[in-house]
Amino acid sequence: LLNDNKSEESEEGAIKAYKLNADNKGPLQSNDIYTALHYNWTNQINNKNQLTVHKASVRNLVALSRSGQFVSADESGRVYLLSESNGILQPVTSYNLKEDVRVTAPIPGTQNALVLTSAGNAVILQIAGSTIKELSRAKFEGIGKSVLFDGGDLLIVSNKGIGKYTFKDNIIVPKTFTPTDNLADIALSSQGIYLAAGNNVYLYKTVTDIPDKPATVYKIGAKVLSVAIDPSNTYLAAGTYDGDLWLKKLKPDTKEVSFNLHASAINDIQFRPVNSNGIIQLATASSDQTVKLVDVDAIMQSRNTDDIITLRNHSKWVFKVTYSNDGDFLYTASEDKRIIGWHATMAGIYNDLKKKK
Repeated sequence: LLNDNKSEESEEGAIKAYKLNADNKGPLQSNDIYTALHYNWTNQINNKNQLTVHKASVRNLVALSRSGQFVSADESGRVYLLSESNGILQPVTSYNLKEDVRVTAPIPGTQNALVLTSAGNAVILQIAGSTIKELSRAKFEGIGKSVLFDGGDLLIVSNKGIGKYTFKDNIIVPKTFTPTDNLADIALSSQGIYLAAGNNVYLYKTVTDIPDKPATVYKIGAKVLSVAIDPSNTYLAAGTYDGDLWLKKLKPDTKEVSFNLHASAINDIQFRPVNSNGIIQLATASSDQTVKLVDVDAIMQSRNTDDIITLRNHSKWVFKVTYSNDGDFLYTASEDKRIIGWHATMAGIYNDLKKKK
């Protein structure tokens, strides 16, 4: 199949392989079938799934609450508002912060975004229609790594420690700062707040418990760079500096697995926001220049690598993975200055190819 996807008959062969796999109740994810289908889709759209407007490494890409809109930012400080259509991103407008942007996060309940720079600036950007405008900014300690909104509280994780702030009417007011040099990522769930620090992930029930009163400590075994919780609050995932993926089922049992997924560091992990086609999917971005799509249930049952799809097209480190709000597409941002769009599932590519026949 991989050899066939270079031939004139490749589309027909890929579609037949997909249907045969589906008819025989094969795996929901097959790397060979996905790769063949994706090859034909990109040929159909003339590789328009690759966005090349950035002139520096792209560390940031987030979906806004408004369907079909994304914000990307690079190390030169250029921020783009992007529109999405069927796996293709197009620039709408841009704004130049003139500072290396390390973190971009949508502000809940608004169309605004918070960006953290390497110079220690937290900047609120208003995104209205087709314009980007700076509303306010505040200083924080260190180089930004991650951010979390929890009601009226704002937590900023940096290479210097964790800062707590009040956030109201687009104004950031500092409360406390706890210095520490081993923090990496932070995520919010119905159970509380997960904070990655060193080789551990800590669960805190409330903001006031951070950092001294964790309710639970998960020992990962290697330096954690990224952490995520799935939309149903069933699975907790962590990606490590060594390229290992750690998965834990939080309910109804507490099964966990850990295995080497990438050849080098896992820089970002994200669960698909919508669990459809029977798949709870996790995407991982790595310094080995690849992205992996993991069928979580299959891995928890057997660790079967056949259920892992490898996305290959970036030529340098991949920093970020971001799903569309409907979960149909995944977008990846890289040191190679490109953002690439991918279908999240084989079924998605198959349906696209069938529609255009």
